[in-house]
Amino acid sequence: MKLFTLAAVCLIFCAGCGFPAPSAQNILNELNGRSFQLLTVNGAPSALSAEEPAPTLTFSSEGAVAGHICNSFNGAVQMKNNLMYAPELAVTMRICSDEQLNALETKFFQLLNCGVKIDFNRESEILILEADKIKLEYILIN
Repeated sequence: MKLFTLAAVCLIFCAGCGFPAPSAQNILNELNGRSFQLLTVNGAPSALSAEEPAPTLTFSSEGAVAGHICNSFNGAVQMKNNLMYAPELAVTMRICSDEQLNALETKFFQLLNCGVKIDFNRESEILILEADKIKLEYILIN
């Protein structure tokens, strides 16, 4: 009986000890003030034109995102159903000289408009944006 009581007490005590997966909002809060550079697209190294700087993504403490792929962009982000949205980005209208970069930028803006799953691996300092059969991995640069 003592063993059963001890086991029951341990179960009750430890029930709250698990670490739930962080919500997208918590991840977004953790990213405030951090900048990232594109590392891979669907697991393959981003082999973009040497003429263009590597795409970046920066999160501000005001709940906004900014960066560039071919064009520069910035705007507010929203969290809904554990997805990150940025439906009203301000974007420059520069022509992309690289077709791959142009396609990536178009898909990136579609993802942010429709909602993207966001995850951040603290150990590897990798930010992952994933939706609609595309996975973008960014590495922390500051």
